[in-house]
Amino acid sequence: MKINAKFKGLTLDLSKYRIALAQTLQEAISQAGFAWLQAVVSAIPSWSGASRGTLIRLASSLNTGVDITISNTAPYDRTALGAASGDGGVDITGAKDGKVSFKYSTSLAHLIWNEYNNANINRDPTKWRHVQLLTPGPYNFQALGQAAVKSVFQGVRLPDPSKFIVGKAIRG
Repeated sequence: MKINAKFKGLTLDLSKYRIALAQTLQEAISQAGFAWLQAVVSAIPSWSGASRGTLIRLASSLNTGVDITISNTAPYDRTALGAASGDGGVDITGAKDGKVSFKYSTSLAHLIWNEYNNANINRDPTKWRHVQLLTPGPYNFQALGQAAVKSVFQGVRLPDPSKFIVGKAIRG
């Protein structure tokens, strides 16, 4: 008795999967960065523009802006000081390998102080000692941003690998 059979060998088209993965991750990190930025801006006041100015580089890399309105009571526009004191951006160069990120950092002393302290009670030793801040902190913007990112990431679904499985006939 002779039996003829046809078998299919299954392989994953890894290059196409990586392209789909990169697209998914790029979209996810952009959404997460934007959500982080919105949450943070809602917590950081815009008095002289310095604190929100630290977010400009990150916002620019997300193709958006930061709402910075200078108060009439501010001595002058200090947005440039903030921009020079902040860094940030989105990195998607490793998206095909599953690595994407965004970052933000600042060296603006009073923003760092106000993140953790009520400056009307626990005065920043490097700043005005007799000024009552309208929004004294603590801002807790890092926790708000983290919660926003977590919310976005909970909705991210990676591409279904089964859609990239290719069968090839094997003669038996």
